Amino acid sequence: MSNEIEKKSIEIGNRGLALRNLEDMYRFAQHVANSGLAPKSFVRPEQIMIAIQMGAELGMPPMKSLQSFAVVNGQARLWGDVPLALVRQSGNLEYIKESIEGDSDDSMYAICITKRKGDPEPKTTKFSVADAKKAGLWGKAGTWQSYPKRMLQYRARSFNLRDNFPDCFGGATIAEEYEGIEYIESTVIDKPRSAVLLEEPKETLESSNQLKSKKRTKKPKTSTTATIAEPTTTPEPENSPQEPELESPEEREFKYICTRCNAQYVVKPVNCLNCHGEVKEITDSQQ
Repeated sequence: MSNEIEKKSIEIGNRGLALRNLEDMYRFAQHVANSGLAPKSFVRPEQIMIAIQMGAELGMPPMKSLQSFAVVNGQARLWGDVPLALVRQSGNLEYIKESIEGDSDDSMYAICITKRKGDPEPKTTKFSVADAKKAGLWGKAGTWQSYPKRMLQYRARSFNLRDNFPDCFGGATIAEEYEGIEYIESTVIDKPRSAVLLEEPKETLESSNQLKSKKRTKKPKTSTTATIAEPTTTPEPENSPQEPELESPEEREFKYICTRCNAQYVVKPVNCLNCHGEVKEITDSQQ
């Protein structure tokens, strides 16, 4: 069956390849990865498949999906003019106005105003140089240093579009919002999640096994004949309270035993605390 799927040709429609199933998507992703022309954010076929699927949920064809997402802080996010294009395609945008205000770096800010059809008032968002400095973006090497006004514009726009048109992005986030945010990389776990959840720490297992072995092993009573010198003690006051003598573990009499795992108990539980087996009274032959 797998050989038949691999040999089957991928259909070509009016807009290029028509990926009909998971096998088609993976084969296409492999070709893109092998070509070396995929965006640098997507190296493995599995990463390419995720980008294609995210774009498909927003109505994008495969190659447009790859060009519309960038990995920022560990996640694929929409970037550049793609969010605005999605809003325009939705038909919900009545108008958008963008500008850069202020003459000096200290007073400069970008402003974005959008009006959603059906809403009584437009949405206005500003992003200033002071905001960029607070976020650690202003003067940062790269686009913020080369095109500071453009980056202010993108940041103001991304906040505005996300607030005013959240339904246009299908849960996808915008890259410009996450630039400069400290990213803590999570540890990748190779084991399946179920195995990780069920696996106990080594120290816990060792201590548990030691407790179980102590419960199962009945220490035999031994009689020894030895002369022990009585320690010299200071006589206690007449009315001083006497501390009760505690029974040592060696002096405890095990009266009950599990019929399954042979765990012994002084007091009979409903079921064995170790294996939930039946607990019965110890007979003379078992002692």
